[in-house]
Amino acid sequence: EMRGEAGCRHQTFLNLGRKDVDAPHFQIELTKPERMDQMRILCEGADAEAGTALAARIKDSIGVSVTVTVGAPGTVPRSQGKAVRIIDRRAVADEFE
Repeated sequence: EMRGEAGCRHQTFLNLGRKDVDAPHFQIELTKPERMDQMRILCEGADAEAGTALAARIKDSIGVSVTVTVGAPGTVPRSQGKAVRIIDRRAVADEFE
């Protein structure tokens, strides 16, 4: 990961998600179930249509396909200290290959 890359992703999400979801409360989960990396955004919002709109805006803006899971307020874990915004589960999958 390049220096500042996580901050860039965080800011991009805040800018893109401002209209549809509760932008301050989100997590990005990276997985590699097969050969390609996959990204899922867990966020809070009004309805599932907000997630579809956000996924389309991310694809149009930065060219990355994502799955957006929209939950009710309070479903994204809160942190007492620094928030964990990106959860990288790819390394765990690579260890077993």
